[in-house]
Amino acid sequence: VETTFIYELVEFDVLQPAGEDPEQWLFDLIALQRAKTAQRLRRDLEVNAAGIAVILDLLEQIEILKKRI
Repeated sequence: VETTFIYELVEFDVLQPAGEDPEQWLFDLIALQRAKTAQRLRRDLEVNAAGIAVILDLLEQIEILKKRI
């Protein structure tokens, strides 16, 4: 994944890294899964970072609703 893409995902709150500076950023496994999904959306559907943020939020909402059922 390109570094600039990771910066965009952080900017749009798709990923929330631990660490102050980009050189110190650490990501957990959930962030890794989100980054993989984001990369697929970008590559396969040519969705921009803002669109990825919306899609991932909606997918998360769907999962929450499924768990309620």
